[in-house]
Amino acid sequence: MFNKRGLSAVLACFIAIHWFASVQAREIDVQSSESVLASLDYRPLVLMASPDGRRILGLAKEENKYVVVVDGKRQKKYDQIISMLAFSPDGRRVAYGAQQDKRCFVVVDGREGKQYDAIGSVIVFSPDGKRILYSAHQQGRHMVVLDDQEGKGFDGIGTTLVFSPDGKRTAYGVKAGDKYAVVVDGVEGKKYDSVSASIVFSPDSKHVAYWVRSENKSFLVLDGKEGKRYDSIKSAIFFSPDGQRLAYVAQQGGKKFVVVDDQEGKPYDDIGLTIVFSPDGKRMAYAAQQGGKKFVVIDGKEGKAYDSIGSSLLFSPDGKRTAFTAVLNKKRLAVIDGKETELYDNIGSLIFSPDGGKVAYAAELDKKRFVVVQDNKEKRYDDIVQGSLVFSPDGTHWAYIAQKGNKQFVVFDAAEQSPYDSISIISQNAIYFDSAENFHYLALKDGKVYLVDVKFTRKK
Repeated sequence: MFNKRGLSAVLACFIAIHWFASVQAREIDVQSSESVLASLDYRPLVLMASPDGRRILGLAKEENKYVVVVDGKRQKKYDQIISMLAFSPDGRRVAYGAQQDKRCFVVVDGREGKQYDAIGSVIVFSPDGKRILYSAHQQGRHMVVLDDQEGKGFDGIGTTLVFSPDGKRTAYGVKAGDKYAVVVDGVEGKKYDSVSASIVFSPDSKHVAYWVRSENKSFLVLDGKEGKRYDSIKSAIFFSPDGQRLAYVAQQGGKKFVVVDDQEGKPYDDIGLTIVFSPDGKRMAYAAQQGGKKFVVIDGKEGKAYDSIGSSLLFSPDGKRTAFTAVLNKKRLAVIDGKETELYDNIGSLIFSPDGGKVAYAAELDKKRFVVVQDNKEKRYDDIVQGSLVFSPDGTHWAYIAQKGNKQFVVFDAAEQSPYDSISIISQNAIYFDSAENFHYLALKDGKVYLVDVKFTRKK
């Protein structure tokens, strides 16, 4: 029980915190402007934003034809659109596969490429947006087309086509007869019984890894060098951010374990799908299960057991802090630096601020959803759009998309911005900070797509 003096102190602290928050809100001058990016005078089958959140790409069916609409401008109509629509990473270029008169081709920036019998469903831009990669089929010959140059023909091409982070290297899987191989930089590797869909370049682009299966055993291939053989390997392969370390999950007998830098970790009954490295590559975390216990292993140390471990597991940008979600007694919670939050009906993904000082997440109680920043609960809404919560580059501000009734709006530092018919329908990760004092997003209202720019400054 509190005594009167203690209760007065708590109330004073509570009032001071809320007074400071209101003063801080009043000291921020927020100005927003909107411009029409496109009119939706068609019923979109697909509607997507560019990675930079400044362009819009749609697909419509008109008069038994299909047409791609870029920033409200219709391109040529085709019999079919046969691949995923793709923006380049910088948002400046657009590509998709089309079919006309039973011939297939890729359209890049409105220009039709060479015609083939068929093309693959995936078109890949290089990270700098200057190069393009896709697969094609012509007269029984399957090939990869890189920058309009056809590669060697094979019996089949896999669905994984990847550029290295610097855009200078490529890799993809192929079928040759009854065997499979990976082609790296145009050079076909050794043939195996099967090749995984997980083909990964290191962040520094110097290394490429994938796993294969031969003679009923699975093993990693790193830069053409075969690793130790196991009964099986889980699909994903993880490089540390500096490209110096590599980890994956292997199974031998009835036990699974993490293999990192060719060293096998402790065996468990099961291991989660994700292995996380700290930004400096020195630390590592993953979820594991032994018997009925499920826990997170951080730097080789097992944490407290829970009913299950969520998919959100991360290090802070400086690598000093950790956070993950878990389930306990049918309730959800976050575990931040080993400390548990209160229990919720549901909890979303966790994020650290860029400086690592703050943690935020969306939670749900009694069918209402709200954002929690540094243990402070914000206003409750009908919904918080998953993946929309984001910090400003300096970590002092945060924003997310909330929904009340049939309207969505951005909440910035707990203050609601203008309502729209929808924001998340275009892009779930829809708030883009351009600087520490500016962000933008795309919104839909009355059949128009708006580009909304928001600038905020501290009042003098």
